[in-house]
Amino acid sequence: MTLSVVRVPVADVRIQERTPAVRQGEVLTLSARTFDAIGRELPGREITWSSANPTTATVTNAGVVSGVAAGTVFIRVQGETPR
Repeated sequence: MTLSVVRVPVADVRIQERTPAVRQGEVLTLSARTFDAIGRELPGREITWSSANPTTATVTNAGVVSGVAAGTVFIRVQGETPR
């Protein structure tokens, strides 16, 4: 019999900052935590950041948000995809 042990998949990713704000021309670093389906934290997991509107704010893979222009934008974070 062969047994494969696989990583527990990421079910939830939570951004730590509840109502972040950044001024135009400045930066803010966001952080996020990953969790499994029953709420246990999964430290060290890969996450990906993206901005819904890069003309308002951009975000790097390290969670560094740069304010580009005044407005409101959704910053998304996604946990690693199971393999």
